[in-house]
Amino acid sequence: ARSLKLDREMLKNQIIGETEKALNVMKLQYEELVTSQTKLIEDKFKDEVINIKAESVRMESRLAGGILFLQGKQQVERNNILRAVIDFSSAALEFIKGGHESMGKTAINQLKLYLKGINQKDIAENIEIVNNITELISYLKSENLEGRFSSYIADINKEFDEAKKNS
Repeated sequence: ARSLKLDREMLKNQIIGETEKALNVMKLQYEELVTSQTKLIEDKFKDEVINIKAESVRMESRLAGGILFLQGKQQVERNNILRAVIDFSSAALEFIKGGHESMGKTAINQLKLYLKGINQKDIAENIEIVNNITELISYLKSENLEGRFSSYIADINKEFDEAKKNS
């Protein structure tokens, strides 16, 4: 009887030990699962935040492009062609950066039109024109996938070179 009681006690302790081991394994597996799921959620959240920030930047660029385009139009009405060129070049850059290619091209067309109204003196006295057009062309070149901006780049360069020759 005593041997049976000892066997029972050993069996009980063995069952308790095995159960505790199994619970510890399950606890570790659960913690690993929670940690991995939490990381997945955090990563997805970070990706969403990045996407929202990127869209916010694009939207901001489109809005800036719209404001600059309207300013350019007002400058034309005031016969301030020099300022219109600056505004249209900035508007084109902002629209393209913002992913609004059609309005960017519209601003470029306005820029090309009014580049004819400035001369080498205007350019020499306003470094902003050179900087804006240089930045616009550089950006267009960087985004010129499949040549979609090639003709615009060539036209801007041509009109700008002509303006530099005008006295």
